[in-house]
Amino acid sequence: MHGTSPERSETDVNEILERTLELRLYQLRVENIDVHTELAPQSLKTWADGNQLQQVFLNLINNAEDAMVAHRGGGQLFVRSSLRDGDIVVEVQDTGPGLSAKAQEHLFEPFFTTKEVGKGTGLGLSICFGIVTEHNGYIEVDSELGEGTTVRVIIPVQTQPDDLPENSEPPPPEVHDGKRILVVDDEPDVAGLVRRILQQHGHQVLVARDGQQALDALLGDLAVPVDAIISDVKMPGLNGQQFYERLCRDAPELAARMLFMTGDTLSPETRAFLQQVNVPRLPKPFSVDDLLRSLAELLGDKQDG
Repeated sequence: MHGTSPERSETDVNEILERTLELRLYQLRVENIDVHTELAPQSLKTWADGNQLQQVFLNLINNAEDAMVAHRGGGQLFVRSSLRDGDIVVEVQDTGPGLSAKAQEHLFEPFFTTKEVGKGTGLGLSICFGIVTEHNGYIEVDSELGEGTTVRVIIPVQTQPDDLPENSEPPPPEVHDGKRILVVDDEPDVAGLVRRILQQHGHQVLVARDGQQALDALLGDLAVPVDAIISDVKMPGLNGQQFYERLCRDAPELAARMLFMTGDTLSPETRAFLQQVNVPRLPKPFSVDDLLRSLAELLGDKQDG
C-alpha cells in the first residue's frame, strides 16, 4: 500500500518534449501527420517529476493524433514551448475537428471522453489535470468546431525547496481538517485519479491494489486507522465483496465506513450482493462532485452514527 508522492528533480521541459516526440514520431508519420516543433531557445528548467510531465505531454499528443486521424486521416501537429512571466508554457495544437463548447465544459471530468465507445477510458485528461495541478499549474483549452484544438499547459518555474535534501522525496502534504481515506482498486489510473482528487481537497489518501493488501494494512501488525474506505467491487484476488465480508467478520466498524465504486457490467451475483448489503455505492463513470458528495455523505453518516 502506498500514498504515492512525485519524485521531483531539476527537469528541463524542452528535453521532456523532445523525448516524448521521439516516442511518437514514427507513428505520427505513418498516420500522415506532419509535426512542427517551436521550442524555446533557452532551457526550461523547473523542479518537477519528469516522468509525470512526459505522461501529460504523451497523452496530449496521442489525443491530438486520434482526433486528426478520425477526422480526415491526417493533419498538422504543432508543439511549442516558451517562457512567459516566470511560467513555462507548452502548447499542443492540432488540425482536428475541434471541440464543442459542451465538450470543453466536461473535458477534465473523470471518465469523460469524446472518442468512440471502446476507444478511450476518459481518464487521460483527468490524470493530466491532476498532475499539472500538483505542479502548481493549470491547463487551458482553445477550440472551436471545425477549427482544431490547442491545449496549453502552464506550470511555474520552481526551484528545489531549500529544506529538501538532494535526491529525497518531498514530504507528504499536511492535512488539517481532511480525513484519512483508503482507496482499493486494481486499476492504477482509477486509483491514482481518485487519490489526486481527494488529496486536492485536503484528505490523506492511501492506495491498495486489492482486498488482500487492504486487509493487511487495516488488520495487520501495523494497523492503519482510516476514516473511510473507497473500494472497487471487481478485482482479481480478494474482490470487493470478499473484502467487505472479511471486514464484517473481523472489523465491523470498518465495514460501516465503506463506499463501493461500481461499473456498468456487474454480474448477477455482484448485483445481488450489492442489493443485500447496506453499503453506499458510486457508479462509474462519476464526476468529481459525485465522488466528493458520496464521501461527504459517508463521513457524515459515520460521524452522526
